[in-house]
Amino acid sequence: MSKAVAIVGAQMAASQAPVSEVKELWFIDVQALFQNYANLRSFAKTDEAQTTIGGLVFGRKARKQVIHVFFAYAEDLIDSNLQFLLSSLSAGGF
Repeated sequence: MSKAVAIVGAQMAASQAPVSEVKELWFIDVQALFQNYANLRSFAKTDEAQTTIGGLVFGRKARKQVIHVFFAYAEDLIDSNLQFLLSSLSAGGF
């Protein structure tokens, strides 16, 4: 099931809270998104409950479609790992 998601940017007005402004509208398979997150959490140990999780979003810009969200522990999202992922995806035709 694909749903539309808005990519927003925050704007600050003088002495006001940030105001969200829709920049683009992209489509994402929400079932796959939640399944990928659930898969990562299923490997977490009880003492890792407070670990920060980050994600990388891969998509097709021309179609404004999110293909995959790769969740990982924040401490694993280092430059060398990111470069490896990007080169692997490029070789696979993504």
